[in-house]
Amino acid sequence: MTTTHPTPHPVGVRVVELAPFGVLLRPGSLGHDLRELPVDTLRRLVRRHRLLVLRGFAGCVGDGELAEWASAWGRACEVLDTDEKGRVPLHWDGLFAPRVPEFQILDCVSASEGGQAGRTLYCDTVRLLADAGAMVGAGSWQGVTVTYRVPGGQRATCPLVVPHPRDGAPTLRFHEPPHEDDPDLLDRPSHQFDGIDAPAVPALLDGLRAALHDPRYLYAHAWRTGDVVVADNHALLHGREAPADGTHRRLRQVRVLGEPLVTTQGAHHHER
Repeated sequence: MTTTHPTPHPVGVRVVELAPFGVLLRPGSLGHDLRELPVDTLRRLVRRHRLLVLRGFAGCVGDGELAEWASAWGRACEVLDTDEKGRVPLHWDGLFAPRVPEFQILDCVSASEGGQAGRTLYCDTVRLLADAGAMVGAGSWQGVTVTYRVPGGQRATCPLVVPHPRDGAPTLRFHEPPHEDDPDLLDRPSHQFDGIDAPAVPALLDGLRAALHDPRYLYAHAWRTGDVVVADNHALLHGREAPADGTHRRLRQVRVLGEPLVTTQGAHHHER
């Protein structure tokens, strides 16, 4: 974390920049409820900084309260409640859905204290691609499309590089292949690459993996109970580190459709 952010922000809160991107908001007084914060201001912060962390605020007690607050951000989907276990490769939400959410809202109901293991990872692909001219192999990313298939027959195809639907900035849309030491990962997708010669695919994957996990573009969030994180799902990829034995975390998640309403990602289509 670095210095206090100088731009306008909600009254009565402290705003701190995160490294390498994102902003953290803390209440200026005990008992400050996050629902008192103007959502229009929060939305602008997410769209500018890609990631917003709300820490120390009184939050939404039940699923109904969380759903109501999320609906102020846009058209909200149902609240999903999960006990998080295992490593998750970097990906974006909506690959196999008919609509791609703009915002991913995560609310930490409970988390083991004092540990860094199992952090949620966010990669700023807009910043990454802005610097991609200096990366080995980055020139091969343009024009590549990836078809993903998972057990059960789901299939989706998306270009590797697509414009952000709001500002047109190039973004990376990629579901990272699982680590080979994660044999129990459910719905392990297969990848078919088009627009690149087959012998060049291993180098493409190595270059992508190195870029996506470069600390200049990767923020790792260590959760505390009560944290609420709002992410720009169009600009970021997200995943999770492997948790340590004995640690636990329970999150509630809501995905919110934004403006413009995104029914595709470039040539992305959805089939069942």
